[in-house]
Amino acid sequence: MIFNRSTYNVTFKVLTFLLIIGLWSCKHVIDLELPEDKKLVLISNFTPEENIKIHLGTTSNVNQDGIILPDKEAIVTLFKNGSKIDILEYVVGDGDKSPYFISKFKPTLVDEYSVTASYKDYPEVRSSDIIPSYIEISNTTLLNKDIFENYSNNYSYDLNVELEISKEYKNMDFFHIRLLNDYDFYYLQNSDTIKHFVFPQEISFELADQSLDHISLLHEPGILIDRNSLPDPSKIELNFFVSNLPGATMKGNFPIQIRSGSSNYYKFHKSVGEQEVTSADANNIFSIPSTLIFNNIENGIGNFSGYSSHVVDIKLK
Repeated sequence: MIFNRSTYNVTFKVLTFLLIIGLWSCKHVIDLELPEDKKLVLISNFTPEENIKIHLGTTSNVNQDGIILPDKEAIVTLFKNGSKIDILEYVVGDGDKSPYFISKFKPTLVDEYSVTASYKDYPEVRSSDIIPSYIEISNTTLLNKDIFENYSNNYSYDLNVELEISKEYKNMDFFHIRLLNDYDFYYLQNSDTIKHFVFPQEISFELADQSLDHISLLHEPGILIDRNSLPDPSKIELNFFVSNLPGATMKGNFPIQIRSGSSNYYKFHKSVGEQEVTSADANNIFSIPSTLIFNNIENGIGNFSGYSSHVVDIKLK
């Protein structure tokens, strides 16, 4: 359920690493084992909705107090289908945000994007990937709804929902399903007044058939699915749990985001998710190193991968 090959000798807690890569809003600590030799760490998950942003770090001089952040002396170059299109601009971070490099361009679907990064005497790193086509959901069906009254006189809704994928998108292989924070619920207060309900409650969800191959992510909250593991690749069945609503006749909807990720996107987030799942410390579930993080950065460490996304409304009724 979702709640709202060198020898590795140097280990450090990467709260600072998470701040560097900027991918995750929650500040979980993950143990990563990094090589002693000097390498650049490059992270970017890019999408057509945003200009390409690159987070850059290093593995040298690592200790538990932090790591070196490359500055404006670093050169980050972007290529599209093999042709150079941009040298990314360095942006100084403010507050808790770390510095990053940003492109003047938003990427487009299917085209191949490549990046190179160089900094001082570190080996130059490079990587490439594409953004898969958008996936479209042709139909959502509410298969079942159970409503329970809680001790506080509020209500919980359990929804079993089937998502049907449009036939044009049969070749999409990797899905990342996430909740969004834009809820629109309302109910009939009396015979002529509709009461809009600002939604401060919790929603969680899970794959309906837990025996299917999937992984729940905490660093990017949601479910990661290899479509080939589904018994019917044209359908995804999910269970949603909506808590503490003020009535048993609520209407409205809440959105979910379905990302279609590249193979590099899927392998990276799956490897991080496997480390989350296999960590056993009750006080810090990330405290035990367990799996290597998937890496597609040549001469360095990290992930450069693309995804597209589609938003679907799940209705209470």
